[in-house]
Amino acid sequence: MNNTKIEKGRAYRTAGLITGLMIMLVMGFWDVTLSFYLYPIFSLCLFLYEYKANNKFNVLFFVFLISTNITEILFLFDFQTYVTIASIFSGVSSICLLLLLRPVLKRRSKVFSRHYVLELIIGFLGFGFVLGYLIYSVAPLVPDLSIFIISVIIFIITIGAYFLTPSYNKHTGNISLFGIGGAYMGEMVFAFIYKYIYTEIGFLLVGAIMTIYLKVVLATFLTKIDTIADYDGSGTRV
Repeated sequence: MNNTKIEKGRAYRTAGLITGLMIMLVMGFWDVTLSFYLYPIFSLCLFLYEYKANNKFNVLFFVFLISTNITEILFLFDFQTYVTIASIFSGVSSICLLLLLRPVLKRRSKVFSRHYVLELIIGFLGFGFVLGYLIYSVAPLVPDLSIFIISVIIFIITIGAYFLTPSYNKHTGNISLFGIGGAYMGEMVFAFIYKYIYTEIGFLLVGAIMTIYLKVVLATFLTKIDTIADYDGSGTRV
């Protein structure tokens, strides 16, 4: 990718980072509901950054940002009342996040180190335990459990794709996928801990940090994804 195109959008990414910092300050020192007005601005800045860098309208990224904004606002406002709508938009955001990975998924590594298998199994078992406990805690409060479970399954598939892809495709740029997957997982875990287990603002702030980190890293990754897709999994230019 032409570096000049990326430079065009850096001001928008900086504005997004500043807005993200404001979200955390508002949550921590003022009123959580005031952050509702900042989430769209934050997402818009990152969308414009990616748009300027790639010089094209990324529909999937746009829908991802909108759906995550709706989910996050409904979760903070009144998740128990709007859990079905929030679950639907959560599923949509997970699907978009998964589809955004398609260009990279087309390239597979010629060598897959077997030692990754044990690490991935241990990681998913730990994640599965935490997620299972959260579902067990939330399930009695969900009016339409089927939609909630479907959104959780899509979420798990998306997380798996983001953790597995760098193991098969060794391009150095794919290291960002670990961060995206980890932040997406952490955002959900800390948010539900805050909502249903321990109502301490620190957990909500960590969840917000994960959200901001996820979107910033994803937007940056998308500015480089075409270049990454032009390489095979072993790092050799195609």
